Amino acid sequence: MNPADLSTNPFSHVATIGHDPERGPEKPGVCVKVLSARDRDRLQTHFLALDGSARLLRFGMVFPDELITRFVEDINFARDTMFGVYDSMLMLAGVGHLAFTRREQALPVVVRATSKEYVGEFGVSVSASARGMGIGTRLFERAAIHCRNADVDTLYMHFLSYNRSMIHIAKKFGMEIHHEHGEADAYLKLRPANPASASQEVVEEKVAKLDYTLKLEARLRSLIEAEGRYRALLETTPAISYMADLTDEVKMHYVSPHTASLLGFSVQEWLTDPERWVKQLHPMDRDRVLDAFNDTFVSGMPFAMEYRLVTRDDTSKWFQDQDVVITDAIQKRSYMYGTMVDITNSKAAEAQHPGPDED
Repeated sequence: MNPADLSTNPFSHVATIGHDPERGPEKPGVCVKVLSARDRDRLQTHFLALDGSARLLRFGMVFPDELITRFVEDINFARDTMFGVYDSMLMLAGVGHLAFTRREQALPVVVRATSKEYVGEFGVSVSASARGMGIGTRLFERAAIHCRNADVDTLYMHFLSYNRSMIHIAKKFGMEIHHEHGEADAYLKLRPANPASASQEVVEEKVAKLDYTLKLEARLRSLIEAEGRYRALLETTPAISYMADLTDEVKMHYVSPHTASLLGFSVQEWLTDPERWVKQLHPMDRDRVLDAFNDTFVSGMPFAMEYRLVTRDDTSKWFQDQDVVITDAIQKRSYMYGTMVDITNSKAAEAQHPGPDED
């Protein structure tokens, strides 16, 4: 049996190595999807989440965050092929990197193994929470099929000699391993492409895209349900809760209905007038509040202040305003989530009964 002879069971959506139908149905596997430049932020999140030892095994040294950021920015998706396995949260649980190198630029042991113009070099990383699930093996299988269909007959890996995951993959596929000075090189000779390998790659990519779509729909459903529960909670709480987009300018996306009873302005009036909050700031508080808010807008740090807002009938109410800023790395947008609690009565009580230092 040749380890590069890959076949697919279209019902289980999983590739296996020389699967024998007489051994029964295959176990469900993981779906591997080709990544594009649109996934660059997810790739950066994946690599930055790797701890020091994982970075050492993946890159051959402990890359600091700035080098990982530069590495991701420099990925050429037109030249290299990136494969990914998404978890249910649409985060990359595993990443495979397939680069095609000209034969004369490869290691001598690889040069002697092929007469083709290019050879394939494979690197892989798997998130800590997803290890031991066969993700690295599936990524390698996908890379091998892609090499065959690209008329590349040699796939090799360069890794540290104590990288057990890479050694496991190399031995599982029957790769020839060469050790030298604490490092190792392993290469695998691949069969030529045929109609079966070509159709397999197409089918696997379609299945992976379907898998991604289903996970996305499930994720959106859970977010919608969570938002519904959150809004129901907010709308039964005697406070004004809000959500605003801070990406380019401040744009209010949500205000709880209590704004009508506490300030006399409808939800629609808040959402359609981007200056509403600024207009209602008490003149004696406006400068200090806006200075603090601008600091939050620039830095993304939490905002927490006590200040007065002027109601529709020109009375003043004290509010304790607390919010956090959450950045969506994938969509590159920042959102502010906050709650304004009416503390007018407690402020009045403080004024009537000042503390010892205020006498």
